[in-house]
Amino acid sequence: MTAPKAPLTAREVAERLDTDPKTFRVFLRATGVAKDEETGRYVFKASEVAKLTKAFTLWAEERKAKKVEDDD
Repeated sequence: MTAPKAPLTAREVAERLDTDPKTFRVFLRATGVAKDEETGRYVFKASEVAKLTKAFTLWAEERKAKKVEDDD
């Protein structure tokens, strides 16, 4: 039997998404991702990274488009 893998932190997921932790936390708050009730921190399973990658990419593109639109 293998030991359960430790959950990933927001910093670790941000690194996998090639972004900084601050921007990733902004994304998490904007999309309503809940913190762990026990620790009060964002924690993730490795299996969630693909879903987070898709959601973060879409969010970042929309955010960039809105900024460009607001600048015009």
